[in-house]
Amino acid sequence: MLGHHALSEFAVSVVAAVDLGFDFDDAGSYSLELIGADTEVGLMDGSAVIMSHPMKRLWKVDFIIPTLEREDAGQWTAFLAIYSKLQQFTFSLPGYSGPSTSYSGTVPRVNGSSQLGKSLTADNMTASTSVAAEGDYFTVNGEFKVLTAAVTSDVNGAATFNFEPALRSAPGDDAEIDLQTPKISLRLMMEDFDYIIRNAGRVDPIQFQAFENMNQ
Repeated sequence: MLGHHALSEFAVSVVAAVDLGFDFDDAGSYSLELIGADTEVGLMDGSAVIMSHPMKRLWKVDFIIPTLEREDAGQWTAFLAIYSKLQQFTFSLPGYSGPSTSYSGTVPRVNGSSQLGKSLTADNMTASTSVAAEGDYFTVNGEFKVLTAAVTSDVNGAATFNFEPALRSAPGDDAEIDLQTPKISLRLMMEDFDYIIRNAGRVDPIQFQAFENMNQ
C-alpha cells in the first residue's frame, strides 16, 4: 500500500467530463494501492476480472466516508447506486497541487512514439529545472503514474520520467504529461454496498473500493 490520506476535498466527476460537483470538506480518507498479477477483482455487477499479467498492475483506491448526517450522506449513496454498473468516474487527489518542486514551467510532452515500460523520454520543459520529485504523480495517455526518481530537465528542456506502474499502451509523440492535475480513471469494485441509518438520523461510515479503468 502506497499511502493513506485525509479527504478534505474529494472531487469526483464522470469520465465524459461531466462534473458532478462533488467537493467535500472533512469527508473521510482514502488509500492508494497497486494490485498486480493473479489478483481477482470483483465488480459491482457480480462479475470478476483476474489480473493475469505482471505488466498490468492497476491502482486500487479504498474510500472511507465517516459518520454523516442523513442529508449530507445523500450524495454519496446516490453516487454509489448510479455508478455500480461499471460506469466510470475520475478521482482527483484531494489536496494535491502539483509537483512538490513547485514547477510551473512549460508542460512536458512525450518525445517519440512507441515508448512502453516504466520510463518515458520527454521534452518541452523549462531548461535546467527541477521539474518533479520522487513520489510525485502525473497522468499520461489517460494512465495515472507515480514517479520513482526525480525529474530534472537538461539545457534543452528534456528529461526522462521513471515511474510505476508500467505503461499499458504507448502514448503518442508529443502527448501531454499532466503534472499539475493528475486524475485516476476508476470503476467501482464489490458486488454490493450497504449503509446503516441510525435512529438519530446519522449514517454510519461508508466504505467502498474502486480500481483503475484498464480501458482508459
